[in-house]
Amino acid sequence: MASASDLVSNRVAVTESSRPLAALSQTGLERLFHSWRGASGHRYICSVYDVDQPPAFDCSRAVVIAVRRNAAGEASIAFVFQPDAQDGVQDSLGLWTLRARQCGAREWHVHLLAASAEERKLATRDLSSSARREPVKTIPASRPPFVPPLPSPTLQRLAS
Repeated sequence: MASASDLVSNRVAVTESSRPLAALSQTGLERLFHSWRGASGHRYICSVYDVDQPPAFDCSRAVVIAVRRNAAGEASIAFVFQPDAQDGVQDSLGLWTLRARQCGAREWHVHLLAASAEERKLATRDLSSSARREPVKTIPASRPPFVPPLPSPTLQRLAS
């Protein structure tokens, strides 16, 4: 998920190869999902997560894009990978998280729609090839994105 400081931002970056999902504009959910165009022109829909949060997705079936943003909010791909299930997905993701931080990436954009290992390999290659594309423009968001409220004290007590 995007960090609190990112959620306060009033700008949504749009590039030729990277954009929030138009269907979610003005819903407050546009920061939670993103699409990327691979070098082939294929569109990949991704869920957005903070690199410092434990994964809320099936790592063994994921194509993961490490994403960094510039001061204008424009997203760029730092690198693309598939967590290695054979080395222990959590251990593998921990090493990738360290690399992401070193590259300035603060978000995982996670594509979970590739059904087979071969499709994931092709998606990884396609997205990696498109990683050199430059941002085109930034447009103002129509309204600030939705920030979910904190659980009530009663709910917190029940959960513990």
